[in-house]
Amino acid sequence: MYMRPALIISGLGSIIAFAFIAISDLETLTELAMFLSTLKLAILGTGILFVLSMQKQEKKYFYINLGTSPKQLILWGTVLDLAIYFTVLPLIILVRYAIQ
Repeated sequence: MYMRPALIISGLGSIIAFAFIAISDLETLTELAMFLSTLKLAILGTGILFVLSMQKQEKKYFYINLGTSPKQLILWGTVLDLAIYFTVLPLIILVRYAIQ
């Protein structure tokens, strides 16, 4: 819940990256994957900064009162998003090479 807006922005970036990988040529697949991964990291970082800058202090203190550190929630959300991305990306690349 704490990282929902940043994960929505990053998730949309992941979907777009997966679509580009799925329709790209095999010759440019690895270069495109590296570029899109860099872009994905930039989108994730920008989303986190955007969410943190627009966040109210009451929300931060709500999670602190629940006994959860907001920094830990940011870390968990980031790790979850990157784990999903870097798990699905090789699967798409393997399927693309298997089709050809």
